[in-house]
Amino acid sequence: MKTTVRQFRCRDDIWERVEALAVHRGISPDEIVHAALAQMFVQKSKSSESGVRSIRSRPPPSPPSQRSSSTIERSFARSSAIDMTTAELEYSRPLVNMGSKLTQPLYLFCQGKWYTIDKQEFMIGRGQKYCDLAIKDANISRRHCAVVRKNGEYFMTDLGSTNGIEYQGERINNHRIGNGYVYLLCNHELRFSFESPT
Repeated sequence: MKTTVRQFRCRDDIWERVEALAVHRGISPDEIVHAALAQMFVQKSKSSESGVRSIRSRPPPSPPSQRSSSTIERSFARSSAIDMTTAELEYSRPLVNMGSKLTQPLYLFCQGKWYTIDKQEFMIGRGQKYCDLAIKDANISRRHCAVVRKNGEYFMTDLGSTNGIEYQGERINNHRIGNGYVYLLCNHELRFSFESPT
């Protein structure tokens, strides 16, 4: 089917959600918009068939130049094609460009200092030369663990350390990091947040 480049006005916060949802579902923002518009027309068609709305009684649509952007935004926001589940709403937070993909920023608080996770692997351990976060403790392995970004999510990954990583009293590995999660490396607390410390 023929496609043509179109332009339309959209609220920035709505467009950020569209882009985030597209990344989460592994499709393009264009496909999200197409699905939303198609769903909107299907709903209108069903309403007309059931007699809820009569085409004859409706006034002719105003030209695109006279239609307010808020009308377009409301129609777009109502479409069930972009309704988000609770999990997908997490992807509607502000995004940053890390490499070629838009990803949520992740922040780490440890030993009174905040760190921004802005790479595929954020190394944590005793060795200053090898790690992004160095913890001076003989009980911490030289390369103890890493925060690994994969498909837009972050995981706490043990790198074969002697004393491991604890979460809620259990030793873990390759554990998906959620907002507010706290991990223990021996007696050192690592607190993660998707909310900017500033």
